[in-house]
Amino acid sequence: MDKGTFSYNAGAVEITLEYRALMADQGVCAQVFANVDGKETEILRFDCFDQAPHYHYGPENHNVRLFLDKTTCGNPFRWTMDNLRTNLSTMIKHSGYEGLAAAVDAQPISSALLDQIEAKGRELAVSERRTVAHKFERMLDQDLY
Repeated sequence: MDKGTFSYNAGAVEITLEYRALMADQGVCAQVFANVDGKETEILRFDCFDQAPHYHYGPENHNVRLFLDKTTCGNPFRWTMDNLRTNLSTMIKHSGYEGLAAAVDAQPISSALLDQIEAKGRELAVSERRTVAHKFERMLDQDLY
């Protein structure tokens, strides 16, 4: 998967954001990258889509994909940010990168940077959203549906 356009150096890892609009779904994609054995590697990916939100453990390793239940997790991007704030090293371990998880524990990402990432993600979710406007043969007061 291509790296997101908006990139944030977060110490041992890099977090990127991008808005992805696919034919059947759309939403913010957050990725966690790190240098593993001299190679830039995608460690985690969070696809905060409208219809089928999901995330990947170790997309370049064993690529375990898990779907989010919007009823229990709420807003997928908020869920993602909560996990980046509180569970990042555990999720990195689960992705198969224990040494990297230790480096993240030793140098946690600052709250200020996570706030900045969250603000950009929320901005993308609004500004990049694709909507469809249907025009009918006879419009009522110029309504769009």
